[in-house]
Amino acid sequence: MKAIYVLKSDINEGLRTGTISKSAIVLFEDVFFTIPFSSTNFLGGDEIKFNGKEVFNNAKQMIDEGKEAEAYDYLSQAMPDENTYYVKMLDILNVKVGWWIFGGFYFRKRSGMRKSASIPSKTKRQEVKDLLARSII
Repeated sequence: MKAIYVLKSDINEGLRTGTISKSAIVLFEDVFFTIPFSSTNFLGGDEIKFNGKEVFNNAKQMIDEGKEAEAYDYLSQAMPDENTYYVKMLDILNVKVGWWIFGGFYFRKRSGMRKSASIPSKTKRQEVKDLLARSII
């Protein structure tokens, strides 16, 4: 089982919500988890903090130690359904590797809103695309 993580990502939760989350992303071949640190709603001006750093640090440590299966089980239990994305259950899954603003990570659950996540490094976007290659539309 292979796993990679993205330490910093801004996730646009959809135009109708007006929310951007500062999050980490942990990806496996069949599922990925978004782990929010904070969320800002631009329509209402609200900012909400989450305990995501503790969850991410635990998962990161397991992955760094080569315990991907344990990290998978841990995140499956620790993260709610709205932050769990099973690859086969997504309508949209697209990773654009291009440089600067021409790269991105887009996904949408069935009957949900399209979300876009920034992955700052072109190299990391390529890793994500390679990991999810069999499932990318």
